Amino acid sequence: MAKFTVPCFTNPQYELIALHPEHFLPYGCPLTVYDHGTKSYKNYVVATDRCLRESVDPASPLFPPFYPRAVGRGTFFQPNVYLVTLMPKSNAVVI
Repeated sequence: MAKFTVPCFTNPQYELIALHPEHFLPYGCPLTVYDHGTKSYKNYVVATDRCLRESVDPASPLFPPFYPRAVGRGTFFQPNVYLVTLMPKSNAVVI
């Protein structure tokens, strides 16, 4: 029987991976993300390897894994750890 008190259930870490990045961010549009720690914004774009990165260069840093901010959210509105999609060409998990 699974223990739902382990950290992977109580404090899960997520990764955002666009299955079709050209639809998610068309025509070079950036995904702007606010970092609460540094209180700054960072842009991510679709790189030539079709991953979300800081620049179009496939060697640039990927969109980082993140923990959802539960501040001000009721339990019903928190991300569901079971809502995932497995990509057939990699070991990545999408939320």
